[in-house]
Amino acid sequence: MSWFGKSLNHKFTIATIAGFLISSVVFLVLFLGFYQNKLEQEKAQAAHDVNRLLQTSLENAMLKRDIDGLITIVQHLGEQENVSAVMIVNPQGKVRFASRPDLEGKIIGKEFIEGLEAHTQFMKDETGREVLRSVNPVHNKPPCQVCHGPLEKHPVNGILLVDYDATSMRH
Repeated sequence: MSWFGKSLNHKFTIATIAGFLISSVVFLVLFLGFYQNKLEQEKAQAAHDVNRLLQTSLENAMLKRDIDGLITIVQHLGEQENVSAVMIVNPQGKVRFASRPDLEGKIIGKEFIEGLEAHTQFMKDETGREVLRSVNPVHNKPPCQVCHGPLEKHPVNGILLVDYDATSMRH
């Protein structure tokens, strides 16, 4: 046997280095998973924040009965980079206003709206493309009741949907 094979000190060094490399790889895999999850959460939060700002603008346009202004806001947002579609849907799921004319009048299935709570999630849109969909219900408020009726009968006036292209977010 060679001197290297007989040396206990060398065997210990090689085992230590191997243990260090294995634990480094394990921590790297764990860190990358955590980082990817945190990045997706941050993007979802940013999308939610943008949608709250948009919702405020849309509510203001509705209160002023500025339908043309509402349509312009929806169209301009739909032209933004990484935005696939912007839709305002009535509580029954019918698209009333959309950034893409082909979506207007379509019925969005309940599985694409998922209840009446604000949320953001990765999903497949109606065409099968992966999007980060932000769903924000527009709740009925006292000033809105003039057009939309009493709060008891109409708790939600509509739902704001913004689909962000998820391709760049997942890679």
